[in-house]
Amino acid sequence: MLKVVLNNTSRGFKSRFSLCLRAAAPITITRSGRCFTSISSDPKAQEKGHTDVAVAVASDNDPSIDNFPYGRVHYPVMQDKVIAMIDPKPGGWYCDATFGEGGYTKALLDCCDCNVVAIDQDQAAIEKCELLASMEMYKGRLFPLQGQFSNMGKMISNFRHENRASSPSPLVFDGVVFDLGLCSSQISSTQRGFSYLKEGPLDMRMSLEDPKAQASRTAINSRRTIPASVVVNTFPTSKIKEIIEVYGEERYSKQISEAIQKARSIKHIGTTTELATIIEEALPLKHIRSSKRSNKHGGDGGGPGISHISRVFQALRMYVNDELNELQKGLQVACHDLLKPGGKVVVVSFHSLEDRIVKQFFKNNKPTLEVLTKKALIPGENEVSNNRPSRSAKLRAALKKL
Repeated sequence: MLKVVLNNTSRGFKSRFSLCLRAAAPITITRSGRCFTSISSDPKAQEKGHTDVAVAVASDNDPSIDNFPYGRVHYPVMQDKVIAMIDPKPGGWYCDATFGEGGYTKALLDCCDCNVVAIDQDQAAIEKCELLASMEMYKGRLFPLQGQFSNMGKMISNFRHENRASSPSPLVFDGVVFDLGLCSSQISSTQRGFSYLKEGPLDMRMSLEDPKAQASRTAINSRRTIPASVVVNTFPTSKIKEIIEVYGEERYSKQISEAIQKARSIKHIGTTTELATIIEEALPLKHIRSSKRSNKHGGDGGGPGISHISRVFQALRMYVNDELNELQKGLQVACHDLLKPGGKVVVVSFHSLEDRIVKQFFKNNKPTLEVLTKKALIPGENEVSNNRPSRSAKLRAALKKL
């Protein structure tokens, strides 16, 4: 493994690049603006799989890639692959459709003198984005917008109307990025109810925020979500079974839904740990081991794949937030209404249903899109060992035809 560090000092900026290259294949590094973003290697070596290139970019004004104006505990999956695929250019406009904790947004802004519109439906994420946008090096280049995928078109239209002096043509973006995973801060927050590892209210809404705060913002949300506690305590048993079976792909959906119905007839199910216990006790004894809640990585059990409890929580979260429909609508708006010809869309998914939607969308829109990933890209061994939640991630990308 050869590590090369390159410095660029144009326009008073230095950028740090870590380049990891396996095998002795010749490479060419092409400078773009104030950073080197294009990397090519010997095609024959690439075909044989001998070359593995990864680039990480950071600005010298920000010596560490982790120098955020807020405490960050989440590290975006396959960030080097995402940025290399988008290949940002100076003056370009890019959309991070899932800001989260700003990993992709910051990487795009640090790569060159480009602009990013960052979208998230989570108030906490938008507040972090506003902090990042207030930093001197990002002022006038980062624009936070709050809302759902399905409302991206309306949000961008409003943004253009309010920022006529700085915003570009109606087809705004040179690249759009979707990261469909949860942030570590969302999982670790007991008040959100996403995790069963700690006791908290059974909520799971992505757009959770105080109604007064929401009214004061320019948030655009077309769908009022209900908390997971409403689903668990009031929905028919057959509907709960369907949700768990379809969204969680859980084999014991019948046993679990019946156990929920029995438990709620005795007492209201109000917390994450209460639901987790009900699920665990509904499982056949031979499968309880794979659903233990003591795993430090957020829900993996001793058995293969994710635990049964994780599947149920995942199913409820996806239903509560209408995630699959939102993804379909987001891809439609991004690729057909917002992406420039020659622009790229990159999607990182963590669930087989999500990946299937992305794959099928790209396939069904071949007259408009050129698929850039014949097979989904996956994290390398090092990333998986250092960041366990990345193990199920898949990256797909497409280019909008001219």
